[in-house]
Amino acid sequence: MIFGGAFDPLHQAHIYIAKRAVQAIKAQKLYFVPTAKAFFKSPIKASNQARLAMLRVALKALPQMAVSNFDIKAQNGFSFNTVQHFKQRFPNAELYFLIGSDKLSELAKWHNIEQLQKLCRFVCYERFGYPIDEQLVQQFNVRLLGKCPLDLASSEMFGSHKFRQIPAKVLHYIHQHNIYLKTILQTLLDEPRMQHCLRVGQLAKTLAVANKLDGKTAYTAGAYHDLAKQLPQAQLEKLAKVAGVNDYPSWKVLHSYVGAYILKHWYGLNNSAVFSAIWNHTVPPQKMSQLDMIIYLADKLEPMRVHEEWAKGIDITALVKLAKKDLKLAYQITLKYVRSLQKN
Repeated sequence: MIFGGAFDPLHQAHIYIAKRAVQAIKAQKLYFVPTAKAFFKSPIKASNQARLAMLRVALKALPQMAVSNFDIKAQNGFSFNTVQHFKQRFPNAELYFLIGSDKLSELAKWHNIEQLQKLCRFVCYERFGYPIDEQLVQQFNVRLLGKCPLDLASSEMFGSHKFRQIPAKVLHYIHQHNIYLKTILQTLLDEPRMQHCLRVGQLAKTLAVANKLDGKTAYTAGAYHDLAKQLPQAQLEKLAKVAGVNDYPSWKVLHSYVGAYILKHWYGLNNSAVFSAIWNHTVPPQKMSQLDMIIYLADKLEPMRVHEEWAKGIDITALVKLAKKDLKLAYQITLKYVRSLQKN
């Protein structure tokens, strides 16, 4: 059985459908075949290699399923070519092609559909919002699987708790390699704010390495530090309450708490050091970890800050240099300066 798609990202509905199809058809093997980026109708966010890797992580414990890189390797845009490839590979096998009901209405337009029907049989599951057309089922001799109970679409995974519907091991892999970091930022931030976050991430990485800390963890915390910065005040206050924050000097500092909360509870990034660094970067507590101090400094000292009015009273270049040698002193100097501005 062939299951094509972007899988950008793979989610629990994909796994549910694949298991259901294997069981119903009694298929010996189901192959996930990720589409080549150049031929998918919508922009694909993850690289070809990242999507293949995520699939391999997900399917390790599912011996009846495997990943094929045929479409990506051949830069193929037609399902007909994919099925031909599998027919040559398994000449005596009965081939099935798994599709969703959203694709059923498009079958008549598929390349070489008449020949394709002779090579395989279509198996279709019903997706939310795409009712089954019985006339097309008869026309294309489609076998029905029933309705998928999970209302998920890869395009809707970002900017909500639905991201948690990615298999746990895949989710861990995504965050380990920051596969969707920019996409997550773009979902909640405009371009200038996102670029600020990326610069903070880069400086945080530099400072971490200089202080013999993990650069990747620092980059992640820095890049995500302002994730919730542009949420409306009402939403920030609502989510802050959910996160357990009831005492704060101004709603404008809430993005640090809400950002940490969103990253953990919407996106499933379970890293206590990253959580702490983001949580503490607007109202630093008395006790700060080294990573907490690095994110605070990277936010205040990233290169473009030199053009901002508030920073004219400090030497950003000198403080960055100092932070590489004496992190705590650089933090204390910067914090004292920022607090002096807040009093005025």
